[in-house]
Amino acid sequence: MTKKQSYWIQSGKFTLLERVSVLIFGVFTFILLVRILGKEEYGAWMLFISLATLLETARNGFFKNPLIRFSNTKNQSDKGLIQSTSLVLNIIFSLAVALILSLIAIPLAEVWQSPSLVQLLYIFIPTSLILALFFHLDYIQRANFQFFGPFLGYFFKNGILFFVVLVHFFFEIPLTLFQLGLWYGASALVGTLVSFIASKRKLSFQMNKRWTRELFSYGKYTLGTNISAVLMRNIDIWMIGWYLTPAAVAVYNVAIRIANLFEVPSMALASILFPEAVRRAEADGEAAMKSLYEKSVAVILLFSVPFAVFVIIFSNQIVSLLAGSEYAEAGMILNITMLYGLLIPFNKQMGVVLDAVGKAKRNMFFVMRNAVINTVLNIIMIPFYGVMGAAFATLSTMVIVLLINQVYLHKNYDISLKSIGFYSGDYGKKAFKKVFKMK
Repeated sequence: MTKKQSYWIQSGKFTLLERVSVLIFGVFTFILLVRILGKEEYGAWMLFISLATLLETARNGFFKNPLIRFSNTKNQSDKGLIQSTSLVLNIIFSLAVALILSLIAIPLAEVWQSPSLVQLLYIFIPTSLILALFFHLDYIQRANFQFFGPFLGYFFKNGILFFVVLVHFFFEIPLTLFQLGLWYGASALVGTLVSFIASKRKLSFQMNKRWTRELFSYGKYTLGTNISAVLMRNIDIWMIGWYLTPAAVAVYNVAIRIANLFEVPSMALASILFPEAVRRAEADGEAAMKSLYEKSVAVILLFSVPFAVFVIIFSNQIVSLLAGSEYAEAGMILNITMLYGLLIPFNKQMGVVLDAVGKAKRNMFFVMRNAVINTVLNIIMIPFYGVMGAAFATLSTMVIVLLINQVYLHKNYDISLKSIGFYSGDYGKKAFKKVFKMK
């Protein structure tokens, strides 16, 4: 086995385990929470989680991609300086988040008609500082092509929260949103401790003004990209909370949570692809983009298309099984979200590869454009069509963005949908033949 093959097998194995554990714990925590909490409470929790996701994604954009990119393209003796500078910036970011949350908690809860959201946001202030360390340790390990430690960190971080919710459900112990917020922070703390044990040999602390400038200079673009991406993905939920009620958010989110299962292959491949794409871009320049993009999208579609077809056929039964008959109206929304989920890999992998080849600024503007389109369409459609309007707005956005992006990719990198279809068909034939031979 070659060194390159070993990298993809080992990194793929642990990244897949990480994503599967996040998926399993997430799904079963969701199944339990929709049965423990009322619609209003569950809607408030989802609004909180969407904000936590926004901050997590912003953190990833500002710190993860710059740290991984510079750790693998610069002088290896600078790794300690890069790590330390990234950590300090990460802590400053968390302190800024704490200040902002303390100021907007009450007004935001009033806008979304959810008073219980105030307590959750106040609890999240210390949790954000814990997560600064958790994600920093995660980034260091990925930058060093180590994926077992991140798997353990996420396993304990998500597993403990699931276990607590399971205990409350099994023994019929009441669970308030305040308690749920505390357990969310406690699980983050345990995950951080586990991640520290796994990564302590790679830790280093030095400071350098030059690296502060370089990381900030690159990170500001990936920060803008990731914030825009979260706005793109959550603006529908936030506007439903604004125009309608937290109960409507709960119904819509049931469909979104089920559809998110669809993104597991894309997220796993993106985590593996980025460090390798940086190395390929250093060696081959932009010429590497065509192959990386077409093959990665083809592999994702090979897994996701059959899954999407299955979910669309049995959407009502799936919603009833996972969330109960109380959320039956989410079935039609799920059908629409699965349709636009098929388009997500095309846009997501484009962003991953653009960042890898050093075009973070351009990627940021592309994603900001997507967020603006989605915001405008949601403003137009939700008042007229309610919850279904949010789903139609996002589907319309994905179609428009796909068409614009493919024109850009074909013009600049000779990337075509035809090539992606060819690779996907070729990989499918090979997989089928392997299974057939095994039989």
